[in-house]
Amino acid sequence: MKNSQLVKDQQGVTFFELIVYMVVLGVFVTVAYGIMVTQARTINTVFSNTEARWELRKTLSMLRADFQELDSSNLNNIRRNRINFRDSNNRRIQYRLNGSNFYRKVRGQDWQLLLENVQSRPFVYYDSDMAPVTGNGHAARESVAYIEVNFSIQSNNVSINMSDIFYVRN
Repeated sequence: MKNSQLVKDQQGVTFFELIVYMVVLGVFVTVAYGIMVTQARTINTVFSNTEARWELRKTLSMLRADFQELDSSNLNNIRRNRINFRDSNNRRIQYRLNGSNFYRKVRGQDWQLLLENVQSRPFVYYDSDMAPVTGNGHAARESVAYIEVNFSIQSNNVSINMSDIFYVRN
C-alpha cells in the first residue's frame, strides 16, 4: 500500500520549473563567463606590461655595460635619437631610434632591435655642471660628462617609463 501511495505523490518536474532552472543556470554561466574573460584580459595585459618592463631593463643594462668604460673622446656622434662611440676594446657601437624602434649595432654585425613603440627620443647629454650639451661638434662631444637615457614605450595603451644617467669619463 505504501508503494502505491509514493507513486501517486511523485509528479516529476513541471515545464515551468524547468524553465526557471534554465534561466537561473543561464545567469550563472553568463556571470562566470564574464569573470573569466575579464581575468584573461587582465592576465594578458599584466603579462605584456611585465614583458615590456623586462625589455626596458634589459636595454638599460646593455647600455650600462657599453657605457661603463666610455670616455668622451670616444664619442663620434651625439644626437637626441642616436649615439655612436668606440668602447674600451675599440669596437664601434651605435644606438639609434628609427621611427618608434630602438636599435643597437656593433661594427661588423647587423642592427639588433632592442625596443619597439618608443615614444620619444631617448638621449640627453650634460656637461659636468649638469647643463645640457647642444650641438654635435668636437667641443660639444668633449664636454659630455653625463648621458641621460629616457625610455617611454607604449604597451596596451599604457605608457611605461624608465630612465638612467650614465657618467662619461673625460
